[in-house]
Amino acid sequence: MYINTNVSDIQKYNPTTLVNQDSLQAFVTINLPFRCDCIDGEVLGHVFNYNLGTGDTYETIAQERYANLTTEDWIQRFNSYDYDRLPDTGNVNVTVNSSCGDSKISKDYGLFLTYTLRSGETLESISSATNLSSDLIRSYNPGVNFS
Repeated sequence: MYINTNVSDIQKYNPTTLVNQDSLQAFVTINLPFRCDCIDGEVLGHVFNYNLGTGDTYETIAQERYANLTTEDWIQRFNSYDYDRLPDTGNVNVTVNSSCGDSKISKDYGLFLTYTLRSGETLESISSATNLSSDLIRSYNPGVNFS
């Protein structure tokens, strides 16, 4: 698994979506829990460790393996491999930038969501899919144009 998180933790955040740990319905969105850290004193996010395979590029890792939760530029920024010279084996750090919320909010609150926008999605469709109010989504994403 690319996210280095065990299945039982993922199931806790997806009780109705992920009922069988051995399979997942195609095109279903699931919540993946991960810690949010301060990276290099400047970025809120998490660094995942990805095992390289033959043919991997920063672009395919960002777009296909991590479903655009990061960019090829972000991956390259936190790794020493040249853009066009990734080895067939080894590891790269995959940095996922996230909104970790307000530090004054108790950690007991629970899960903050990092959501990758897809073509055609709107604030209303995201609100419906995540069961969160549009106002709440806007409040944690100041300055974002959802149109």
